Amino acid sequence: DTATAMTSGVVYGAIAALADWLAAWRSQVPAGRVVLTGGDGALLAQVWRAIDPETAATVHLDPHALFWGIRDLAFGGRWSQAGPIIVS
Repeated sequence: DTATAMTSGVVYGAIAALADWLAAWRSQVPAGRVVLTGGDGALLAQVWRAIDPETAATVHLDPHALFWGIRDLAFGGRWSQAGPIIVS
């Protein structure tokens, strides 16, 4: 069906673009870390592992990375010492 084919094209296209970007970036920053984040990070990581497990193994998944950055700003760069944030 068309919707499934379009979704597949977007996912595989995104992975191809990320893989190309990663290869170019790693040539300049070989020790750099790459983290997939957000709502689509888990899906991209899953598909990437299926089609290129060697490269995918070098990419980390953290769906909450944005929130760690916000927490770091909120606590003046000391989030690792601040303890958990409890939202009630």
